[in-house]
Amino acid sequence: MSAELAGLALSAMSLAASTATKLLAVKTLADAVEVNAGFACGSFDAAVSGSAKLSELGMKLAAEVSQPLLGELGKNWSKQAQLGG
Repeated sequence: MSAELAGLALSAMSLAASTATKLLAVKTLADAVEVNAGFACGSFDAAVSGSAKLSELGMKLAAEVSQPLLGELGKNWSKQAQLGG
């Protein structure tokens, strides 16, 4: 999970650096607006895809962590059912 977070942070920094480089080369306000709009779209896309990846990883982690607990609960419930109680 930390590798995924590091990858998302690196991607965001790369996008910001690329945008800063493009902004240094603009000659008109229209060019600056276009570069900024591209940055906004790229940031939004990265946030949505990153959120989906992190949600998926979180669900996998929760499933893995809960398996031993659910297994023990199942054993205890089976014992109680056999004892009648």
